[in-house]
Amino acid sequence: MFALNAVGLMIGGPVSARLIARVGPTRTLTGGLVAAVVLSGALAVCTVLGAGLPVLLALLFPTVSTVSFMMPTATALALADQRERAGAASGLMGLAQFGLGGAIAPLASAGGATAVVMAVSMAGSAAAALVVRAVVARVERRSAQPAGPSRSWIACSMGRRTTASPSSGRRDTTLDPTPPWAFASTIVRDA
Repeated sequence: MFALNAVGLMIGGPVSARLIARVGPTRTLTGGLVAAVVLSGALAVCTVLGAGLPVLLALLFPTVSTVSFMMPTATALALADQRERAGAASGLMGLAQFGLGGAIAPLASAGGATAVVMAVSMAGSAAAALVVRAVVARVERRSAQPAGPSRSWIACSMGRRTTASPSSGRRDTTLDPTPPWAFASTIVRDA
C-alpha cells in the first residue's frame, strides 16, 4: 500500500511539472488543492459510511498523489520572491511544516488510530489549505490592483458589490450575482 502511494507521488511529480508549464504554478497549486479537498472528502465520507478496504485504497491513492501537485509548487511559489534570503525562508518553511505536523499529529490521534480519524484529518487539512490559498489569492489580487475603485470585503461577503465612481466620488452598491457556493470555481478561475 505504501509503495503504491509512493509510485503515485513519483508519477505526480512529472505530471505536475507539465501542468506548471502549461497553466502556471498558481493554477496547478489551486487545482491540486481542489482535487485534494474533493478526494479526501470522498475518502472521509466512505470511511464514515464503512466502505470496504478496496474502495478506501482506491480513493487513498489519488488523494495522496495530490501532494505531488501541492508541496513542490507551494514551496517554489513561496520562495520565488525570497532570492536574497532564500536559505532563511526555506528554513522557516521547514520549521512551519514540521511544527504544524508535530501539532496536528497528536490532535488527529486523540480520536484513536482509525481510518475515520485519518480521513477526516486529511479532509480538514486539505480544506484549511484551500481556504489559506483563497485568502492569499485575494491578497495578491488586491495588492496588484491600482488605486481607485475597490470592492468592499464586507459588502462582497454579504452579496453586494460596492464601487466608487472616479468622476463623482459617489459610492454605488449593487447586488453581486456570484452565488456563495461558487467559491471553489472562483478560486480555480482566478488563481
